[in-house]
This record gives sequence, C-alpha cells and structure tokens, in this order.
Amino acid sequence: MESGYKLSGMVGADHLRRVDSYEIPPEALREALVNAIVHRDYVMSGSDIKIAVYDSRVEITSPGAFPRGITLDEILDGRSEVRNKVIARVFKEAEMIEQWGRGIRKLTRLCLEAGLQKPDIVESGMFVQVTFYRQKADDKNGRKKADAYEKTVEAQNKIIAFVLAQGEINVAMVMDLLELGKSRASELLSNMVQDGRLIKKGTGRSTSYVSRAE
Repeated sequence: MESGYKLSGMVGADHLRRVDSYEIPPEALREALVNAIVHRDYVMSGSDIKIAVYDSRVEITSPGAFPRGITLDEILDGRSEVRNKVIARVFKEAEMIEQWGRGIRKLTRLCLEAGLQKPDIVESGMFVQVTFYRQKADDKNGRKKADAYEKTVEAQNKIIAFVLAQGEINVAMVMDLLELGKSRASELLSNMVQDGRLIKKGTGRSTSYVSRAE
C-alpha cells in the first residue's frame, strides 16, 4: 500500500487529507478470498488455503478442483456450481456474495480498471490458484517476471499430471519430461515439496516424489 497527502484549497491542518492507494484493489482480493473459502474442497485433509505475497505477485491457492467438472471458460461466462451450500448461504446472507457467478469476472474487471495485468486462474485437479500481479500492465520488468512465473506454473502442472498418471516421479523423469537440466528439475521438485504439492520419499538415487493424496 502506498500513502500520500492531498492538499485541498489552502494549506492548513483542516485541509490536509490523507489519501491511501493500493497496488491491488482490496475488493478484488476479497472476491478471491471468498471464492477460496466457499468453493474449496474440504474433503482434502492436510491441505489449507494459502496466501503468498511476493515482490511481483500475490497468490491465493484453494485445495480442490473446480466443482463438478466445471471449466474456467464456463466460470468466466458466469456459470456457478456451489460445492459447499451451507458455507455459501452464510456468505450470501452476510452480503459477502452479491450474485452467483460474478466473483471471477468482478476481480478481473477491477484489476484491469486499476491498470494491472489480468489475474491468472489455474486449476490443476488438486488446487485452484488465483494470481494477482502487482506491477502495472505496461511495466516491462513485471511482464518478464510474470512470463517466468507462468512457465514455472506450467512446468509444475505437467509434473502433477505425470504423478497422477504414473504414481511417482524423480529428477531424471522431470529432466526428460520438461527437457531441463538437473539443477532446474531438482529446484522445481524441491519447491513443490515446500509448497505442499508433493511428498518426497526415499533418499539418494532412490528418491522419488508422490502426490499428497497417496
């Protein structure tokens, strides 16, 4: 958050007004948090809603896939499927949900109106993650960071898909799957363990990585 002062009329104590501005619209963050709480999969034990703040972005990650096989395109078109009806009703009665199916479109609109990049929504089958970018859309350095982040997310999603299909993965398999060097492959797996997306099993050459659902 950035703070500044705005002078109105003559300079004086009665005319000095504090003006607060935010990198990311608070309403957009609120919408993402409400969606994470209302739509997360509470059957997945050992997983929690995570909020991560970085220099270039803010991530809100909710356990579970989209409800009932609904796609991102359908969500952006306004379709809504409520997984947790009791929780959703409480938020609706508390007026924290204005209208079903508008949350994602609203937070996207708010960010674009603020001059930010369009938020990213990623669904991997095990989690839904909303990423807000802190730089303005015309910030070239921010774009480079965002591009690098998108490549990392894509790589991690491929790893998760492989593990779900094959049961496990190791460094050599990641090197072959993503055409990466050993150092980068190891880094990806290590980060995914720290983020709680994979579990490390074994040591040395027998080290492998499996899904938390194992």
